[in-house]
Amino acid sequence: MRESVRLLRMFLWKNWRQIRYSWISLLLIFVGCSAIFIVYLFSTNRLLTSPQMTYEGRLFYDIKAEFPSNDVDRIFYAPHNLRTDILMEEVRQELQYPHTGLRFFGNSSEMILEMERSCKGNCYAVNFLNYPTDASREKLKYSISSTSIRISPKKRYVNDEEVAGIKDDDDYIRSGFMTLQHTIDRIFITLQDSHKAINFDFEIASMPTIAQETIDSQRIIWFGSLYSVIFNVLLLSTFLVPLVEEKQNGIKEFLTIATPMNFLNGVSFFVIRLFMYAVFTVVVLIAGGIYQAFSEIVPVGYIIVLFVFYIISAMSYTYLISVFFHSVFHAKVGGLLMLVAPYILYFSKGEVSTLANIFSTKTFMEGIKNFQIFTNKYREVGPSVLNINITESSFTVISVYCIFIAQCLIYAMLYNYLTYVFPGPGSFQRQYLLPIMSLWRRNKPSTEYTTGKIGTDAIIIQDLHKSFKKPLRIISDGLNIAIKNKQITVLLGHNGVGKTTTLNMIMGSELQDSGKITVCGEHEVGSYRHLIGYCPQKSVFMPYMTCAEHLNFFAQIRGMSKHDAGIITDELLIKLNLQDKEKEFGNCLSGGMKRRLSLGIAIAGNTKVVILDEPSSGLDIESRRELWDVLLKLRKSKAILITTHHMEEAEVLGDTIAILANGRVHCSGSPLELKRKIGQGYVLKLCISRDQFKDEILQIIQQQMPASKILTVVLPALHISLPYENQNEYSKVLQQLERRQRELGINSISISDASLEDVFLNCLSEIDVVDGIGSDKETPAYTPFESQKSQISWKEQSEAVFYKKFIFIKSQWGNTLLMVLLPMLSLAIALVLMHSMSLVTYEDKLVLNLNSIQRGIILVGGSNTEILSILKTEIEKYDDIRVESLEKRKGENITDFLLNLQYQNLAYFLENYIGVIHLSTEGNGNINFNIYFSGNIYHSSVILLNLVDDTVARFKMGESSGIETTYVPIRRYISDVSPTRLEYFAVIMPIGLFFSIFFYIALPFHEHASEFKQLQAIPRTIFWLATFVFDAAQHFFVCILLCLLQYVLMPSELYNLSEQLIIIASIFFYGCSYLPIIYSLANAFRSISTISTYMLFMLIVSGKLTNTVLL
Repeated sequence: MRESVRLLRMFLWKNWRQIRYSWISLLLIFVGCSAIFIVYLFSTNRLLTSPQMTYEGRLFYDIKAEFPSNDVDRIFYAPHNLRTDILMEEVRQELQYPHTGLRFFGNSSEMILEMERSCKGNCYAVNFLNYPTDASREKLKYSISSTSIRISPKKRYVNDEEVAGIKDDDDYIRSGFMTLQHTIDRIFITLQDSHKAINFDFEIASMPTIAQETIDSQRIIWFGSLYSVIFNVLLLSTFLVPLVEEKQNGIKEFLTIATPMNFLNGVSFFVIRLFMYAVFTVVVLIAGGIYQAFSEIVPVGYIIVLFVFYIISAMSYTYLISVFFHSVFHAKVGGLLMLVAPYILYFSKGEVSTLANIFSTKTFMEGIKNFQIFTNKYREVGPSVLNINITESSFTVISVYCIFIAQCLIYAMLYNYLTYVFPGPGSFQRQYLLPIMSLWRRNKPSTEYTTGKIGTDAIIIQDLHKSFKKPLRIISDGLNIAIKNKQITVLLGHNGVGKTTTLNMIMGSELQDSGKITVCGEHEVGSYRHLIGYCPQKSVFMPYMTCAEHLNFFAQIRGMSKHDAGIITDELLIKLNLQDKEKEFGNCLSGGMKRRLSLGIAIAGNTKVVILDEPSSGLDIESRRELWDVLLKLRKSKAILITTHHMEEAEVLGDTIAILANGRVHCSGSPLELKRKIGQGYVLKLCISRDQFKDEILQIIQQQMPASKILTVVLPALHISLPYENQNEYSKVLQQLERRQRELGINSISISDASLEDVFLNCLSEIDVVDGIGSDKETPAYTPFESQKSQISWKEQSEAVFYKKFIFIKSQWGNTLLMVLLPMLSLAIALVLMHSMSLVTYEDKLVLNLNSIQRGIILVGGSNTEILSILKTEIEKYDDIRVESLEKRKGENITDFLLNLQYQNLAYFLENYIGVIHLSTEGNGNINFNIYFSGNIYHSSVILLNLVDDTVARFKMGESSGIETTYVPIRRYISDVSPTRLEYFAVIMPIGLFFSIFFYIALPFHEHASEFKQLQAIPRTIFWLATFVFDAAQHFFVCILLCLLQYVLMPSELYNLSEQLIIIASIFFYGCSYLPIIYSLANAFRSISTISTYMLFMLIVSGKLTNTVLL
């Protein structure tokens, strides 16, 4: 436990150093994001103020006068028979509807199909479900459909989505639905014979509303949306990118090797950024409180809990998606999509909406929506309502919190599993079933290993096999080698022979096909990795730490105390000649100094084995020799394994040298052993003035040593090999040559032992190995190309550029295919969304009775006790609907009484009071029904009217009689092009085109970065014009495919063919306008990541401008 706390403190310090190093950029980011919030809150800070409103009742006669009866309006009915014909003809006359506007059908299916197909105005479909033969025993049942009604039967309360509107009518009144409904009911009642005669009419109005001053609850949604988007941008720039950057630079893997408790680095990374985001959120919430983004109805505590859960869950999600990225560029591009895409799912519906709650952003928006609904309903948020569904489709507050907790657990489990199975390039790979296998097989990291005596084996490799399939390369073919303790072992071999791959298999970065690797007595990589100090070919360092901090940090996380780490840090700084750079940051060092620092990191701390992959690459001669001194001293306490291409280095350092070839150790031994075993002997070096004596010189030597031979003749130098077995004859040969030195034209004589380079070449002289594959093909003779022309025309130069671009596309066919598919996929998604917004269809129907409202209160009063009794009896049939008498008004009129109810408890009134029905009888016996419907309860107007008509029918024809009306929504298209639908196309298509167009930057950028463009002797104008023409043609091909796809998928109701061609032309010119920009960016920056940042910024700005224009 103490060790864990110590390491956690070290990692907290490390991540704090990272924050301090880039504090200016981080401060600008956070201040900028906070400023966006404050500006938004300040500019939208206004209260919704509404005066006390009372509404005058509207007589049926006045409403009937507004019934639409234009030439394109129609009333359809079915089925067609004598009784329905009589009824509908009376209805037509009552409404003064033209004869041509009334049509009949044999069945409802034909009727609805015809209305959907041919209706161009306000159309109504009346389907008689049951027309009673005896009205005293059966109910009249019919349904009405209208093209003008856009209310979903599923909707219940207006303030489920917005503050209850101030209105004196609703869609049913405005569209003529209520007029047609009451006319049919009234004519039906009139046509029935009865001993009771009744003449009735109604007056309808919305219930009055008290004066209100409240916040615009929609601001809560926009506040949450803005916070979600900006917070995801913060996660991208300050969380995901640094995470992936550590992985890309090898720091994450370095820490994994350094300590088995490297997960504490992730914990500290999380904790520090959690604190940063908490501070940012506190600033945002304080600003929200000042500028009234939230209502006082919602306590601050519940809001804070929601934001805290969201921050933790979103950070966990970002941790999870970091597994899929191994470069900063891909993290910026792909990470933006993966972070922002869940926000779009907030607008999804049905099962997709439910499944989308696996994303934290979707759940956060659901929580924000809950608070908005509480605000709309004026309901106080407290412990009693935390587990109540405020609407039928919403989650409870508690369930939102629980979903966040579940998300964190799921994200954490997935992250741990995926980092084990897909750790990324250069990381320790594990098997897919490792989490299951680890349940019964646990490997504890070894901490008790002590370096053995000289000569004992620190690393044992047995029968190791490894091959790559694409392209086919055999790296290890039964490799066997042992690395001795307190010795330096050097691996030599051609490029591609498998030296680095062998080191990676030891470190676990590559999985071997078969074979066994044992390090310090441990067989499992996870058990011995932390015992190894590893220095890869690429220099690994943290740009936010100084040289001294690097060495001290790694020494401490490898188990050293703070005091001992300080001592070894000072020693290593001196040994590595970095004492003058002690306080320099890693990214300020030269290449050679970075290499020394990487070596220091590898050997700092309590490591038992040191593995160095070409440690002296990039070092000057003096630094290389200083490095040798360090390694020779280090050999006294550690086993060291080195790969190198410097033969002098191998000869100086190597206690054992192993030469790899064809996947095996071709030969091994000490430098002297290899020279004696494989070398061609000593080398006699003669400086001669003329080469005609070389044969005579060789003859003199061969008289004493017949096996000697000439190695090279490069005047004035003549090199002759002298076999080791004839060492006794060396003096005789040298004496003879000295006696005849002037005669044979010899200026100087010297002799030296064979070099390790000679040994290496002799060892592999009979083996032709290129990148791990044996080859016996002869190298074709080189024939220089000679052009007949002195000057190449612009046409030929352009063709050369086209050919180069074609070869690039062919080699990058996968990315090319993706480039084509992305805009097509974006187009398909945009069209599907636009189509779904244009096509409105509801499968549910709504029976217009009180059962549809489920619960509530109806106020009833009046003078006709018989009708009131029938009315109350009908209402009381519904369990959760209560009847309250208007008699308790205490002298108040209905309007004042309703206003007083609202003053007493507005939230209760809005949710429970369905309406008022008051009867009054005139002197001539006519009955007037005064109906007040709720402006907050959907469908209350027509439900109350159906209740009145049903009551009158029962009064006239008997208890078994009655009228039941049903509202049936129909499938319809919205013909007008709304800004909302254009937004889908204007936002989604540029995103797809952005990633598609980004492909065009790849070749110019790589040519500029690698300076390959300088090798192309083509004038700048011709080069860029040819590049532009080719890319524009390629983009034109993509637009042709988009045009075909759009023609197939685009409904004619949205855009006709000419409009579709205009859209495709806009896409083409949009892409062409981007090409010069990306060419400029490709030549201005040397980092593809920086270019992607600029282009993303341009995309966001252009998207915002487009939306502004559309809106």
